[in-house]
Amino acid sequence: MILFIDDEKRYVDNICEELRFRGKEVSFSDGVDDALKQLDDLKGLEVIVCDVMMPHGRSFSAADTDDNRRTGLRFLRQIRDRGITAPVVLLTNDDRQHVKDEASEFPPCLVIEKKLYPSFEIAEQIVGSLNNG
Repeated sequence: MILFIDDEKRYVDNICEELRFRGKEVSFSDGVDDALKQLDDLKGLEVIVCDVMMPHGRSFSAADTDDNRRTGLRFLRQIRDRGITAPVVLLTNDDRQHVKDEASEFPPCLVIEKKLYPSFEIAEQIVGSLNNG
């Protein structure tokens, strides 16, 4: 099971479809509040895919997320604090090196710059994270 979290579903629908084409079950969430609830109920969680820049919801404050520019990184910290060790893939169009530096504190974690790859290549990298996590 792949938990996919992004506030702009229309931009990631193709990635989710590519993952399903590869035989993966995908549960989609459009925000961190719903995703945190889903984590308690998901069975067989293989990987979490999360956008970095999205609304902070009720789970975090604007200050915690640098006005939503780091919500995915805050979510990563939260799930690691909960003891969830599944690989995490962070999707970003933002300052990739900064995101990589912070994410490296919470392995296994892969950072992918969305605008650099077509959907099928992002799906391949997500599936590859399962073998490298």
